[in-house]
Amino acid sequence: MIRCFVAIPLPGDVLAQIGEVSRQLKKLSIDARFPRPESIHLTLKFLGDVQESAVQDILETMKEKVCKYESFEVSVRKAGAFPHLANPRVVWLGVEPEEELEKLQSSVESGLVELGFEKEKRRFSPHLTLARVKSRHMIANLMHYLELHGSKIDLGSFLVRTVVLYRSELRPSGAVYSRLGSAALK
Repeated sequence: MIRCFVAIPLPGDVLAQIGEVSRQLKKLSIDARFPRPESIHLTLKFLGDVQESAVQDILETMKEKVCKYESFEVSVRKAGAFPHLANPRVVWLGVEPEEELEKLQSSVESGLVELGFEKEKRRFSPHLTLARVKSRHMIANLMHYLELHGSKIDLGSFLVRTVVLYRSELRPSGAVYSRLGSAALK
């Protein structure tokens, strides 16, 4: 069994800017786990543990669904927190426009449901995870930062060209992701 997810990779210039936002958040001294900027991606579907023999079927389904879509631009802007600012558990960057991403995600998910994967119960909310908050230590600093700067963050746009099936290996130093295959948009 291997742990997998389907995601859109981010270009280097966007990852570099995410790294800068992450450094600003770390200066707040909050008790949080910060992913390495180079490992940040836009998740479309988390699959969990998958039989290695199913990987080829997953890739074929991805290609069948993804190739129907033209490449499109998305913008990375605004920072916020789930479930809400008063009780931040996950700090995120928003990804817009949601409509095109939602159509792509829905198509990929429907294909994967046909393969036997469970449909996500929550509504798709495109975002990039900046931090996972572990405790309320110094949380007022985070709340203040997001209230003051969250709506002003704009990291620009990038073209969505591929969707990737990633393998996730959990290690003490953090998750390590490797590509198992990809599907190209038109």
